Amino acid sequence: MIGVVSSKLNALVVGAAKNDIPQNINFAIKASVAMAFMSTNGVEPTISSKATPIDQVDIAKSAESYTINIRCEFKGES
Repeated sequence: MIGVVSSKLNALVVGAAKNDIPQNINFAIKASVAMAFMSTNGVEPTISSKATPIDQVDIAKSAESYTINIRCEFKGES
C-alpha cells in the first residue's frame, strides 16, 4: 500500500453555503488507479492471493515502523 488518504468535509460550511447538509461524502481512489500510478512510476507491486486474516493489533504494530502522518489544510475561500 502506498498510502491512505482521509479527509472530513466541513458539513456546516457547505450547509451554510448550499442550504443543505451533505451526506455520504468519502474520499478514496480505486485500486486500479493506484496500480496505474505505481506502474507509471516504475513500482512493481506484489499482489497476494492469500486471504489469511491478520489480527488488527498486529497490523497496527507493523505499520508503526513505516507510516507517517501528512496533513494538508486548505485555508482559502471556496
